Amino acid sequence: RNQPTMRVLAGDIGGTNARLQLWKCDSPNPSISEFTLEHGRVFPSKDFKSLGSLVEAFLKDCSIPVPFAGEVVEAACIAVCGPVENEDRMCGPVLPEQPPTQWNAQKSDLFTGNLAGVIQRAVLINDFVGVGLGLTALDREKEMAALHDVPRNPQGPIACVGAGTGLGAVYLTYNQAQQHHVAWASEGGMTEFCPRTEEEWQLRQYLFQRDGHVTVEGVVSGPGIANTYRFLLHQRGEPAPEQSEEKLEKWVVAQALSGADATCLRAVDIMLRAWAAKCRDTALSFLPSGGVYLAGGLAPRLLPRMRAIMAEAYGADPVMGALIRTFPLYAVLNDDVGLLGARVRAFYLARE
Repeated sequence: RNQPTMRVLAGDIGGTNARLQLWKCDSPNPSISEFTLEHGRVFPSKDFKSLGSLVEAFLKDCSIPVPFAGEVVEAACIAVCGPVENEDRMCGPVLPEQPPTQWNAQKSDLFTGNLAGVIQRAVLINDFVGVGLGLTALDREKEMAALHDVPRNPQGPIACVGAGTGLGAVYLTYNQAQQHHVAWASEGGMTEFCPRTEEEWQLRQYLFQRDGHVTVEGVVSGPGIANTYRFLLHQRGEPAPEQSEEKLEKWVVAQALSGADATCLRAVDIMLRAWAAKCRDTALSFLPSGGVYLAGGLAPRLLPRMRAIMAEAYGADPVMGALIRTFPLYAVLNDDVGLLGARVRAFYLARE
């Protein structure tokens, strides 16, 4: 063929699901928008014992011959739930609730065994680095909602704090030579939770007595909503529901948004104000003239309440509020932004 098909593989592997996509393009020197989706699939993460076995199963599902029989994937980027060293290997703790952390995954897994010769180049990235890169490829009109709408610098630093099952963070800087933003890993969601009100101080004491530690993630996340709801019931001497965190969080959010339960609404509002405080801290750390972005699974679901709470709370710093309010604040409505970011990184890798 005069114009051989170029393929890139993108993956986003979480504790529950592993989502993979294969994209292709027949044009020489293509832009990322010229690629079309050839195949996508979601696998249960727990069904696999290694990164290589997962990717091998996906390629076979794509009808890409494995072992190697002539067809290649030019570049692969896999976003994984945990710290990654030098885009090469996972380096974080093993977490029982997140099976991929037990794989000891490294990019060399994609070049050995039955995969030898199939994938030409590969990198591993932290899942929230994927979210950060995905921000740069979103449709700003359709996939974002401005909560504090002031002018942004398209080449300025970007910060993102995303709440879902956990609390992720990432920041980006613009590389003039490469003409695109570069994402930098962070574990900012695991910093200490610092209360600002008497109620938050009591919440911190409640969680500390229960767990022995209190991170921002323990308040600003789906489980954080469940934690805060249980705390409010505890304050009134009422028993907490015997439900899983996931089921309780979904019920609390539904009750809060429908206006059916004032305690549920209070739990959501406490979480949103704590999220806004984390954004204020992040804004002061990175001076993100390119914007602060709220990503993760909670942002699309809580958007109506975020509009009511976040804009005012985001700028409510008694000392540096005027500066913070010069940085725009956006909610990200695409909850597949991490997978999009893995595709962006795979595309850059294919061009290198």
